Amino acid sequence: MLLHRVAFASLLGALPLLASAQQTPASARAATKGDQVYTFVEKMPTFRGSATGDSIGAYLAKTVRYPSQAIRQRLEGRVEVNFVVSLTGALESIKITKSVHPVLDNEAMRVIAAMPPWEPGRNLGKPVRVSYTLPITFQLPAPASPGSKEVSAAPAQRAAPFDPNAGVYTFVEQIPQLEGGMERYQQYLKANLKYPPEALRNKVQGQVLVQFIVGTTGQLRQFKVIKTVHPQLDAEAMRVVQAMSIPWIPGKQNGQAVNVYYTLPVRFRLPGTEPGNTPPTVAAPTPTTPAIATGLTNKYPYDGGPIYPGNPGGIVSIQRFFARELQYPAEAKQRNLEGEVFVRFELDSTGQVQQPVVLRSPDSLLNDEAIRLLKSMPAWKPARYRGRPTRVEVILPVTFSLTQK
Repeated sequence: MLLHRVAFASLLGALPLLASAQQTPASARAATKGDQVYTFVEKMPTFRGSATGDSIGAYLAKTVRYPSQAIRQRLEGRVEVNFVVSLTGALESIKITKSVHPVLDNEAMRVIAAMPPWEPGRNLGKPVRVSYTLPITFQLPAPASPGSKEVSAAPAQRAAPFDPNAGVYTFVEQIPQLEGGMERYQQYLKANLKYPPEALRNKVQGQVLVQFIVGTTGQLRQFKVIKTVHPQLDAEAMRVVQAMSIPWIPGKQNGQAVNVYYTLPVRFRLPGTEPGNTPPTVAAPTPTTPAIATGLTNKYPYDGGPIYPGNPGGIVSIQRFFARELQYPAEAKQRNLEGEVFVRFELDSTGQVQQPVVLRSPDSLLNDEAIRLLKSMPAWKPARYRGRPTRVEVILPVTFSLTQK
């Protein structure tokens, strides 16, 4: 019995770790109070899984049913479904953004509507509404040869997390990484991005998304704009991403290097539009820094992550410690300075914080307090590698909010 394959993929590739927030911290705070729907946030929504703990691939494999009418008419193609992950994780405003045929469209809509709640996206530590797109690819096997049995309409038992035609993954165990991380990407954009004069005169701004494939040796290919703003901004975004010579570490699945779709944001912002800042004096604006991926980095090997102490422990206890111990700098409070300070540090083999360094900050007046706060943390339960305590590198944000203090 031949089985019909139903593949799935996320249009935004690996962005959950490297997404760029569309708004600055000040505007993001305002947006969380209303019905703002984000495209990119610091922590993207994630699929929680069904009651049996299925991954999104396993869930789709079990749930999608190839319509019998589509089998008879040999209908194939990729349906793209967009939805909003709400503050509670429920899926809202489900709609087809790329149609193939009403029969396949309806099945894709049914599957998405039946999904259990997701883990909602977050900005500045608060849940926000996030727009998300999932493609579902319907693909039939080759026509049966004369005399063979009729193809069964049984559902696929497996759904592969890659493009079945090109062998390009969208979800992998280890995503591709820029050598030097997003900090190096930011520095590259500052040095090389050129604001098109006509777009500057016409006051055109926005964020362009460029997708490409990171190959098995780290080479980049098949660039395309998947979110357009203006032809000139699109062209400049393509140019600057294609010209990037920073080496890439390829993605891996089951320990093997694989081809992976990846998306980078390129933000164009007009002079004088940065909230709360003095208008820049340069002719062309600096693009917004992509959000920094927080958590453990891959600088040191480990097979068991560190654990922050307390009840319940983990990120919840970290947030409680920050909220309790943070001392807002007086001058920063007078100037209404808020935002997130991202700090990179090492946890040594005894669980102590060492060598904290500020990666990004809304203002230097907040840096010393962020460093002090991290240094005052109680000892963690250290990470382990091959059964022994080991050091790891961690990136954490420290949030300064006048409304919470």
